[in-house]
Amino acid sequence: MQIIDDIKSEYIAADKVKLAAKIKFDLQELTQNVLTEMEVDIQQSATDPLVRAELRKLLEKSIGYMLTYTTTIVQDLEDDLKKDFPYVSEIDLEQSLDNIHKDFPLKQTAMRRSKK
Repeated sequence: MQIIDDIKSEYIAADKVKLAAKIKFDLQELTQNVLTEMEVDIQQSATDPLVRAELRKLLEKSIGYMLTYTTTIVQDLEDDLKKDFPYVSEIDLEQSLDNIHKDFPLKQTAMRRSKK
């Protein structure tokens, strides 16, 4: 489940509204979704249950770091832009859709559209 931390809207034109939201991800749910996606790979990578458990722990840690680093990079870029362009009132950075790698297709839609 994601939590919307902050939401803002702005009328751009009579028929257009800009919506910006800060989303907090549930790291446990995100991790569980990724582990579910990778379970077949985990099973194929090791036959020993202890090794599989260690692989899952390593992946959990990796997912946490990836989310933390990605968030930090975006925040640092926003901070740098605010310093370089102090007259800009709002900066909204998004990850490019090019970051969705074709080699990692999602098997389930739970990660993309959590309904909780």
